[in-house]
Amino acid sequence: MRKFKAYSVEEYLKIIKAKSINRKIIEIHLHHTWKPTKQQYLKSENKELVIFGMYKYHISLGWIDIAQHATISPDGFIWSGRDINLEPASIKGHNENAFAIEILGNFDIEGTGEYNDMGYDELEGLQLQSTIELIKGLFEIFDTERLVFHNEYSNKTCPGTSIEKGKFLRLLKPHWAEKYFVNLNRKGIVIHERRFDDPLKRGEFFAVLNQYLKPE
Repeated sequence: MRKFKAYSVEEYLKIIKAKSINRKIIEIHLHHTWKPTKQQYLKSENKELVIFGMYKYHISLGWIDIAQHATISPDGFIWSGRDINLEPASIKGHNENAFAIEILGNFDIEGTGEYNDMGYDELEGLQLQSTIELIKGLFEIFDTERLVFHNEYSNKTCPGTSIEKGKFLRLLKPHWAEKYFVNLNRKGIVIHERRFDDPLKRGEFFAVLNQYLKPE
């Protein structure tokens, strides 16, 4: 049986750094599994079998191995996948210089058929944190900042209609004002939204100034 192993982000990146990589990687491709869903993974008593199920399906398509190099599960672990020195079965015509990541879950807001009755998943918590940390780490290792959503090269919705690329990229590279936002909130000066580039309304300015001055 093909074996798969779960790692923390730190452990996985350490393994990648130690690998002898014989192909140039300039793009990180981001996908979602669609199926299995987060709940199917979390309810499974044997999490490795969930990853193995994807492997069996990919093999049935005639692929040499599981399609992706890494799978990010809802509990924040990074599951091993295809050898990094092998091109992924990621996006047709764009695999040569790619590293493929699958986020385990269905992140489409709307779907079709029986599966849609199960609702959709949200990218949040440990899974979101691991996704961001993994991509940042891979950017550093491969000396690139090129992140590609599957839907940029195809008519698919992958990695899910609930994941907006602009917002996702801001998580990878926070706005210059992010540190001030965090600091003010820590001091009890509450600003509810990270709308850093929006015009400041007079009422909003007065509200923030009022919190800062803390009048009697």
